[in-house]
Amino acid sequence: MRYIGVPSGLHLLGSGLTHLLSPSFSFTMESTTSKIFTPLFIGTLLNILLLGVTSMQALYYFQTYKRDPIWFRLLVSYLTLAELVNTICDIAIVYEPLILRYGSPVPFTPKFLPADAVITALISTPVQLFMAWRIKKITKSTLLCALTTFASLCSLAGGVWLSISSITDSPFNQSQSSQGPDRTPVIIWLAFSGATDLLIIFIVAGSLMKKRKRYHDASNDPALDSTFNRVIMRNIQTGSVTAFAVLTELVVFLTINGVPYFFIWDLILSKLYTNSLLTS
Repeated sequence: MRYIGVPSGLHLLGSGLTHLLSPSFSFTMESTTSKIFTPLFIGTLLNILLLGVTSMQALYYFQTYKRDPIWFRLLVSYLTLAELVNTICDIAIVYEPLILRYGSPVPFTPKFLPADAVITALISTPVQLFMAWRIKKITKSTLLCALTTFASLCSLAGGVWLSISSITDSPFNQSQSSQGPDRTPVIIWLAFSGATDLLIIFIVAGSLMKKRKRYHDASNDPALDSTFNRVIMRNIQTGSVTAFAVLTELVVFLTINGVPYFFIWDLILSKLYTNSLLTS
């Protein structure tokens, strides 16, 4: 990798982004503030807005469903707290290079940048594991539950690997002929996360459609059909949002070099997972 003269403030964050996520980022004099910081700004802004939505949904849940099992209420509490930590870290990622160390002549990786992937994975994985438990309850299939759990844990492993590699795999120690940081953990994290979401959509929707047909043949109750349709559509809608965001980020990351557009999706992923759980 080769880093050549850029304004110091841009160099700071540009180096950090290169460090974490792409072997092909090289911010040169043609790079502008808007190119580098607009995706991060948009992602952070959306993250903050979605934190408000998540907080309102969590408050509504605790006030409305007081008889839910304690373990599920603890899960919602954990996700709400984790979302607050996630937003603080995302703000810190932008604040450090733009405010705290702006003008520093030494390029560095923002301290909170490695936390992004692992915190997101620690939020998305419990949501997916809950859905795997729901699949077991709906389908009575241990195999489908195990398959969903395995894919989710692979995604978690990819997120942890990415955060660790963003600390240890410094681009400043690499020669110009180096291919840069390994993209494998990014692909594992996002690909398995998207695959898990798609599995959940198809398994739950397919199982509920079979149950709807069976109950329809037995009772021919329009109200029951309407309930099944509503649950199926809600499952498809919430699962599609997370799957679309994850897979879009993966495609953008792999196909667009030079500008970190993928951060627009990356910084809101955790909020989408928590909101999908609270709305389902």
